[in-house]
Amino acid sequence: MKKLFILLSITTVIGLNAQITLSHNTDDVITPTNSVGCPGGDNQWARFFDLGDFDVTGDFTIESGRIGVQTAGLTDEIAIVSIYQADNDFPFGTLTLLGSQDVVVPVGSDETYLEYTFDTPVVVPASAGMIHVEVAVPLGFNYFIGGTATETDT
Repeated sequence: MKKLFILLSITTVIGLNAQITLSHNTDDVITPTNSVGCPGGDNQWARFFDLGDFDVTGDFTIESGRIGVQTAGLTDEIAIVSIYQADNDFPFGTLTLLGSQDVVVPVGSDETYLEYTFDTPVVVPASAGMIHVEVAVPLGFNYFIGGTATETDT
């Protein structure tokens, strides 16, 4: 079964100078016609990250990230990236919002990555075993399809 996920990575800063990237992508190629989105509708894509899989054991700060864009609309779009602390009971568990950032998706950004920096870095507490990262394009925007890779991790 083929699984479709938005290409998404989050850069975190741990300690003084250490940096880590959270990603489940097996490659960085945005594949045309590989994603699903509702034109003119409310669209959301998400990834869960088990922090233990990335050897994250203490508090850490998320400063930046990037999202893949398969298709952008006829005007600039706003995608909202939200970081939640998650428990292990997906999809019925509790999500606690830790921070979010509006990201402008400019016209002409088809099949590209958009890098962004959080205006206010997101602090993830050591008690967070998992985080949920969501990219949402609210109802009323004209068109946006998140980019996906041909091969993704499960």
